[in-house]
Amino acid sequence: MKTKASKFLLKTVSLPLIAILASPLSLAAQEPTQVDFSKITLDSLPPVKSDFSFPGAGDIPAFEVKKGQQLVETMPTAMLKAIGTKNYSPREIASVVGLKPEDLEQGQLGNLKYLESLKIKDIVSAVPGLADIKAGTVPGLGSYGALTLGDMAKDPIIGNSALPPEVLKAATPKDLPGLMDTKYFDIPGIEKVPAADLTGLAQLPIDKSLNITMVTPGQNLQVVKLDRVATKETKIGSHRNDKVATGSDIDLNFSCSKTKECNYGELQSLVKGKLPVNGSKALEGRSNMAEGGHGFLKPVNGGKEPSNLEVPYISINGFSAGISLENINQRQGTADQFLNLRFGFYVLGTKHATPRFISVPIGTLQEGKGNMLLPAVLAVKQSAPQSRISTSQPNSGIGKPSSPLSISKDETAKPTVEPTIVAPADDRVTRFGSAIISNPTNPALS
Repeated sequence: MKTKASKFLLKTVSLPLIAILASPLSLAAQEPTQVDFSKITLDSLPPVKSDFSFPGAGDIPAFEVKKGQQLVETMPTAMLKAIGTKNYSPREIASVVGLKPEDLEQGQLGNLKYLESLKIKDIVSAVPGLADIKAGTVPGLGSYGALTLGDMAKDPIIGNSALPPEVLKAATPKDLPGLMDTKYFDIPGIEKVPAADLTGLAQLPIDKSLNITMVTPGQNLQVVKLDRVATKETKIGSHRNDKVATGSDIDLNFSCSKTKECNYGELQSLVKGKLPVNGSKALEGRSNMAEGGHGFLKPVNGGKEPSNLEVPYISINGFSAGISLENINQRQGTADQFLNLRFGFYVLGTKHATPRFISVPIGTLQEGKGNMLLPAVLAVKQSAPQSRISTSQPNSGIGKPSSPLSISKDETAKPTVEPTIVAPADDRVTRFGSAIISNPTNPALS
């Protein structure tokens, strides 16, 4: 039997998320719901806040982004591959973004902008059967007479050249059979092509372009409701009895500025008992930006992310998401819940990740109505040091799934065995779940 809270979640949360609240004491998976990503695309993400340079890492070449540009404009395709982006062909993408594949196929070849940056030999090697096509049958290549495209590809000068502009203007994708069905990442040399040049990819909803996954929520998560909201309070987190729950994996002791008026939601556990999370405060996320991001991708969004609660079971390519309360309205007693996503990769055990800057609304919460937040790691922070850290980190390598860990005072990592939500049975106070730790047995976790 579903509680009011679970019914609310089913109505307002939409990814395949799992609404979980059979009862506060018996937490079990229920029917999936969907987060609406339809308006969130790579080319709709916030522009970068300042100039930054990516020096290159692994197979990803160096590139620069200017203030005001979107990351996808200059980010090379190699980075798309590194962060787990799905591989599409032009025909597949056209169907998803609402284009008619036949219109794209019969339009100018130059509409497939990525072709401008590719060598003829790489295009020919990637498309089966293209090597046997007579050059004279392709508009714009008539001067090559009886040569085949394979012959052109083998020529050390012609093969290493791009298709001439007159060919891109006169020919159509239909003149190069198989091109429309060749997946982008399967073409040699595509790694250096700007991501924005991959026709249609930047216009895909991010759940169709990026590898957004959800696993069964793990241990050390709290299931809480919005008890009340308040606005324009100062010195939150400065008083001894204040308990601030939100932050980031870098700002572990994040609090409201002593000179700033802050909005917040007060949280209450759905598990009965005197628990440390009761009365903890979730600061309004976007008006209280915490430090975020790692490595070469840290400058994205100015190295800032909304003050979050971590949800380690939702991730892009293994890099965990967070949730924040936004648009807190004391008069109406409401707060909007947002899912904040990030992406990243590992190279030689070094973590490179953006801040959680991809924000998706997932419904409005009403104070005192039992409306629950997504299960999360609560970063409750008081003046006294805490005894336990819960963390979720990706494994080594690129594209590996994350696995929840529990880190105690001795900093020994012990993987969580049972991937289920458990009601806290003691007075453990957990801090933000993505805390960076030193792990001598796995450098990817350092």
